[in-house]
Amino acid sequence: MARPNRLLAEYLPAMRAMPFAKAEELAGMGIPWTAIAAVCPAPMRIVIDRAGDRFWPDDAGELGWVFPVAAVDPCCPELIESDDPLATVSTGAIIDLAASFSPGAPGLWALRLGHATVLGAIPPQYMAPPPVRVHRDIAAWLRAGCNDIVLLTRDQDEAQRILRQIHRIDYEDDAEQDSSPAPFQSGPALNRRRLEWSAKSSPPPRLSARGRSAGHARCSAPRPPRARSARTSPGQCSSEPGSAPASPRPQASGWSRPNFAQRGG
Repeated sequence: MARPNRLLAEYLPAMRAMPFAKAEELAGMGIPWTAIAAVCPAPMRIVIDRAGDRFWPDDAGELGWVFPVAAVDPCCPELIESDDPLATVSTGAIIDLAASFSPGAPGLWALRLGHATVLGAIPPQYMAPPPVRVHRDIAAWLRAGCNDIVLLTRDQDEAQRILRQIHRIDYEDDAEQDSSPAPFQSGPALNRRRLEWSAKSSPPPRLSARGRSAGHARCSAPRPPRARSARTSPGQCSSEPGSAPASPRPQASGWSRPNFAQRGG
């Protein structure tokens, strides 16, 4: 993963040069001041690659709004539970940059490195938490005050691991979808019904107790199942085909199996 200094070196000059009139322009698009102060979108000229999911700064490119993407745990970007979601979004560990060409036109967005899989954070999911809104794009997330999440990944498995952490999911109504161009993110569209069914039927990712006590959670990869060997006779051990025959099981000291062939008639 790239160092945060590289991302900040690209973002901070544009943020520091941003006039207050640009912030008022964002407020005029329906973005609350709390969201503007939390992520500080800055105007930057960028270029989108041919795949349509990555961008890089370029003085000859088009003007877009760029802001940092923070994660609850940079070692596991799929984790979204936080004691203070807005503080995580504002001051968390930066793992990527997101660009939205126009907050007033939903669906137009891209990532700088592609390390981020989800945008936003949610409160701990216990004691009957409120439903979590899964926004359709970055523009809707900004207008909602940076609350809840946006899926930045197009991978079904990654999306399921994210949604399994949510107690109750609240998707945006299809009637709210704006007739806008296709998003810059490449790949097939996510099947929301399939993801929600998988999130309910699959167990949540395991989190280590050490990460919980430190104020954040870390991923714990499941152990692979142990291979079971074929059953053998009590006095023999299993062996692979083509290998030397297995040695007999050692007997207890002080006792030997009687040899009836040597006994006299």
